[in-house]
Amino acid sequence: MARERSADDWPDFTRTARLQFWSLSPAVIEAFAEVFPEFSRFPQRPSATLDVCPIRNDPKRWRLKVAGYRAIYQVRHGRPVVEAILRRMERTYQDFELHRKRV
Repeated sequence: MARERSADDWPDFTRTARLQFWSLSPAVIEAFAEVFPEFSRFPQRPSATLDVCPIRNDPKRWRLKVAGYRAIYQVRHGRPVVEAILRRMERTYQDFELHRKRV
């Protein structure tokens, strides 16, 4: 199972996002763990191995796509801060918006 590496290799998480992350299947956790080093260094730079893009209608937030999941995050002081990890469905971003209003 993936373990958090150095603070520079993994993004920061909100409490909710950390719980969501560790509740994922081991295969999905490993898929995220593989991209975290590059993601932590270049959170706003898409590449062949990193599928990131800004969220439409929300200029502060971005999404990282991995293994059928979306990590919704902001970049603060040059570091990604993951706010939610959601399974990709038609309502993923609507559900995130509802969650954000409750918190």
